[in-house]
Amino acid sequence: MITKKKLGKVEVEEDIQDASYIIKKDGKEIYFKPGKQDEMGIDDDIIEVIEKTVTKKAGGGVARLLGE
Repeated sequence: MITKKKLGKVEVEEDIQDASYIIKKDGKEIYFKPGKQDEMGIDDDIIEVIEKTVTKKAGGGVARLLGE
């Protein structure tokens, strides 16, 4: 289940199943998944900037599936 919240120019999508977030602002997206502390007290947070780049348009059967 995904919940969406928006405040000003910032939009946050929270995926309740895996406790991750996608934060969108000014055309950029950041994936954030908070970590859990291990026995040594170290958090393993995952933060990834999502780059949306297209290098080549799909062709053939793939293009029809994608609606291009």
